[in-house]
Amino acid sequence: MVENQLTQLDVERHFSISRAKKLLHKVSPIFRRIFAVTLTVGMYGCAPEMGSSPSPANSRVGAGVSLEDLSIILQDMLPTGKAVALPTEAESRRAKNFGISYDDGHGAVRIVVSLQRVPDLNSSELTRCPLISRSPTSRCTRSVNVDGSVLVLNQEYEGVQEVGVQRWSAVATSKDGRQTVISEWNRASEQEDMPSRPNPSLSLKQLEAIATDRRWDFAFSGIEAPSPQPDPSAGLMTKEEILAVVKASLPRRIRTSGEEGDPRGYADLKVRDKQGESLLEIQLQRWKPEDPRMAQLFKDGVVKPNGIRLLIRQGPYGHKGAGAISWTADSLRLNGLRVIVTAHNAAAYGVDAVRKEPALSVGELTDLALNDAWDSQS
Repeated sequence: MVENQLTQLDVERHFSISRAKKLLHKVSPIFRRIFAVTLTVGMYGCAPEMGSSPSPANSRVGAGVSLEDLSIILQDMLPTGKAVALPTEAESRRAKNFGISYDDGHGAVRIVVSLQRVPDLNSSELTRCPLISRSPTSRCTRSVNVDGSVLVLNQEYEGVQEVGVQRWSAVATSKDGRQTVISEWNRASEQEDMPSRPNPSLSLKQLEAIATDRRWDFAFSGIEAPSPQPDPSAGLMTKEEILAVVKASLPRRIRTSGEEGDPRGYADLKVRDKQGESLLEIQLQRWKPEDPRMAQLFKDGVVKPNGIRLLIRQGPYGHKGAGAISWTADSLRLNGLRVIVTAHNAAAYGVDAVRKEPALSVGELTDLALNDAWDSQS
């Protein structure tokens, strides 16, 4: 496919017209829509593939794109309605973030767009569906396109489900690390506690179309990619290896289900006995043996005869659900391997307790955290 490359004059003309079009918005919405379509077809023609790099002409002008310009482009992509810019704009060398309140006549919604670069597809949690343990209401799909780009579509309640505030999102990440995140809430602004309508205005298909629209491409040349960082989970056990150790170590009365986790270093699962279900989490970390942050963290703990430091924590931290508590056995080995085992009396974060205490006792959590099987990967 032959690509139509943007020239400097094209882009300058685009933004001169965009600013003029903004002034015409209140005068003639119909003209505004016709104008937007004409501008898009006339300027962009055949768009580059999602995985391709922006053209040199795009790179020359991307740094000069303002958040106001990007907000106007977003409004061009929306169905006819009333749009007002929100004070959520933020710009840096690493990202461009902006938002609007949009009303199609059936209740205002908040829409926020973030344009950023990631080092690679595996370095961003946004290229994966959220864990159900952390987002229990999530309804998420992940797809990989033929060009290597990744699309994640998600719907979930934010906060207490009974309140009814929902966040729907689309995240499009190209193979070269350009990432467009569009999020929509069924409330007019972040300050609003209650929903303005039963569901957000735009469907997932409409959010997908906006996230993958080629009109964002030239803006990325003004966004720096973060410097590659060492993978903190490198060398740690895989999710499958962690789960194998856990299931081999659990008391016989315990049954398991709902296994999930990150590729390395973290896994969680549901454990249950006759009293009900409980979330169990296992996290592995690698630290320098004499790191002062670990010395401070474990200062109130105990040191076992083999030199392993152990700290027990009990409380409601990390939860919003009624009556939910967590028990944690946190251990640090002499070589810097940290093993954190946490059990909850709820099935996930943000939901109400389903039992009085977690399914595993503090002693059983301690035994799991001190298990010699973790040392096999040291």
